Amino acid sequence: MNDNLWATPGSSPLQTLLDGAAETLDRPIEKAWGLPNQAFTSAEFLHAEYQLLFPRCWVFAGLASDVPDAGDVQPVAVAGRNLILVRGADGGVRVFNNVCPHRGARLVDEPLKQMSFITCGYHGWSFNLAGVVKSRPHYFGPEDHDRTGVHEEQPACLFAVASECMHDWVFVNLDGKAGSFADFMQPITDSLAHIDLGAFKRDTALNMTVEFRCNWKLAVENFHDYYHVFKVHPTLHKMIANDTRHSMESRGLHLFNGFWFNGAGRGLSLDDSGPTLPMVPGLPEDRHNHHIHAHVFPNAELTYFPSNLQTTWFEPVAADFTRMHMRFYFVGDAASDDDYREARRTLYDEWAALNGEDEGICAKLQEGRACDAYDGGRLAAHWDTSTVQYQKQLVDVMRGEGAFARP
Repeated sequence: MNDNLWATPGSSPLQTLLDGAAETLDRPIEKAWGLPNQAFTSAEFLHAEYQLLFPRCWVFAGLASDVPDAGDVQPVAVAGRNLILVRGADGGVRVFNNVCPHRGARLVDEPLKQMSFITCGYHGWSFNLAGVVKSRPHYFGPEDHDRTGVHEEQPACLFAVASECMHDWVFVNLDGKAGSFADFMQPITDSLAHIDLGAFKRDTALNMTVEFRCNWKLAVENFHDYYHVFKVHPTLHKMIANDTRHSMESRGLHLFNGFWFNGAGRGLSLDDSGPTLPMVPGLPEDRHNHHIHAHVFPNAELTYFPSNLQTTWFEPVAADFTRMHMRFYFVGDAASDDDYREARRTLYDEWAALNGEDEGICAKLQEGRACDAYDGGRLAAHWDTSTVQYQKQLVDVMRGEGAFARP
């Protein structure tokens, strides 16, 4: 197939690729194939995902805790688009495209604190925290300023992006057509209903970013792959109770897993004598050693242990390069109390070691996609059902099937 998915006049190689993938993924898993190599190596395919996948979903965009006070502004990148999170004077978080509506200059390069206005560095146009244009110097001519910004029938306001918050997590829908956020997240909220998410507070000093030399989907799928734990993560392997190992299961667009872990303490390793963290108040004793992993389609993860919570999202940078961002939450004062500093840092270090073990594997996955003989894999029925389901959903969204149909 031509490497440029749109290079052949009068045909649609992208549609052919997606249709073929839909057919092979729909087979019984013993005969199914995964996505073809081009879905992981082609810059054109990543561009298609930017246009046909991410805009159609509610996608993780950032953290409300990054804009804690009115006037705080945080630039973020979502599917190749530059956005800003803004904490308004009313306490709410809004999301705008990071661009001035006048001549299209990028507005914000670095986080800003407690601003009253956002001002463009090109011509000085200013916008309030609700995105409304308020001042345009020399707009009517030299020294003739517009101090109201309301002269046009359609004022030049910032371009808003549909957004919603769940706990500390901000989600956006880039095309504004994804339907109800509550419906999209219902499988997540149902699965976490017995957990008091409000008990978890973020330690803003613990911010982990890991660079993977692979396509973003390979990094996500590796995060879901419980099969490789015994080979790649020996410490984690010892911690998980053997009879609870299985593939992730599908609920709506999302994937879920959970296991019981051995030992006490933080939950990521067998370290009964190490520093411990307080658990969620009122948690039944039979849940003290239970972990929940929720994948929020298409590129975010929530990993819950009774004493800590991580949110992780995978940022596609290039067809073969991904940044994984991980943030850490703890119960109540344990997120900031010096008495738990060692335990928080120990947990962070355990995750750093675990993610470090995955870096080389993910690079090998990417390198293997250069093999023309590889056609999507020979899959293991016990372990790979979640990979097949995940890829089927990606293809369905990009094809505009079902709830994602577009005129």
